[in-house]
Amino acid sequence: MWNKIRVALHKEEVKSKETISNAEAVAAILVYTAKLDEDYGTEERAHILELLERQQWDSSASAADLLARAEALCGEALDYYGFLRVVNTDFEDADRAELLRMMWGVVMVDGIVDEYEANMMRRITGLLGMSDFESGRIRREVADQV
Repeated sequence: MWNKIRVALHKEEVKSKETISNAEAVAAILVYTAKLDEDYGTEERAHILELLERQQWDSSASAADLLARAEALCGEALDYYGFLRVVNTDFEDADRAELLRMMWGVVMVDGIVDEYEANMMRRITGLLGMSDFESGRIRREVADQV
């Protein structure tokens, strides 16, 4: 029985990885980050839209389309690991640092970084293969800009 479950889960995991583009994965990570404090409002949504508009994607989808797709993906997802897997497969260190910068911007847009958000950012930093030192440096840079 467990083998059947593993096979089913593995097929779904591979299928979802193939159907999610880098742009969609980044957008989903940003939406997931915004929802960490369970307060996903217009301010965070507008900030994510602005961040997506600044990026040069290989996709013909608009920033608004990416945001809508990301919100749908986050509604279906149990966690952020699938999105991070897509990013870790295709992104260089500089791209991961930029993603972390965008994530900190989303966390800080409401002016409050609660303990849960800070904890999750530490965990995500590690999963992106980055150090706490680098994340702290990026966090300070973002805080100075907000």
